[in-house]
Amino acid sequence: FAQGMEEYRRYNIPRWLEPYDAEAEYLELEGQPEVAVVVRNRQLEAFQEYGSLWYLAHTHVQRLRLLGRLGVPLEDDLALARSIIAEMKIPTEYERQIQRIEAGDYYEFDWQKPGTLPSE
Repeated sequence: FAQGMEEYRRYNIPRWLEPYDAEAEYLELEGQPEVAVVVRNRQLEAFQEYGSLWYLAHTHVQRLRLLGRLGVPLEDDLALARSIIAEMKIPTEYERQIQRIEAGDYYEFDWQKPGTLPSE
């Protein structure tokens, strides 16, 4: 993982969704969720400059999930995410994801939830 991320830094390769998602998920699994929040914040800044509503909505939702798992209050961040999603032409999927987050489900997939894998 570290070698792959170094390639992005060394060659100044633009980062889209996948590298940010991979880095944040890796850091969280390594017990560094606070650093993962920093990565998500950097991702948000980068995509605000890029201007894609889809990238922004994805980033907000992933960041909200992470903050929710950390027990951080989400009200302000939810409002911001909703304002971005409201600008989309077809916001349905992200609206659904926000509703799950509001209901306390902070995982994209059920198998990610603690205790759901047979080895746990």
